[in-house]
Amino acid sequence: MAIARVTFHSYIQNSQEAGSVRNDKKHMFSRVTFTLEVNGKKYENMHVDISQPYGSDYTKEPIEVGSPQGEYNGPFNHNAFSEAVESYYRSVIGEQGSAICFGRNAKVVISNNIMLKDSSVEFELPV
Repeated sequence: MAIARVTFHSYIQNSQEAGSVRNDKKHMFSRVTFTLEVNGKKYENMHVDISQPYGSDYTKEPIEVGSPQGEYNGPFNHNAFSEAVESYYRSVIGEQGSAICFGRNAKVVISNNIMLKDSSVEFELPV
């Protein structure tokens, strides 16, 4: 069984680039950048778009993780990847993360706020 190593690099909060395709004003669309390594080959400059309804609790409620975008097109374990993305997201933006936090009733929109944090995870790929 092949192992995937994902190294996350950045989180782009409320990315206009990610949201421009599906900007419905009900969700915050953000982007996570990463490098994927499979069988010794690196796929750099990859990203995944994530979304979460506005007003939801970003520390607890689920996020939607899209499909990875970039050169890799082999077998993939989306469930393990989604869990890793969500964990990375919470480590950056959650209560212990480095994001800018406001009270629950604040009416603030921050776009294209980039947070840099390298973090790696490995998981098995399907055959």
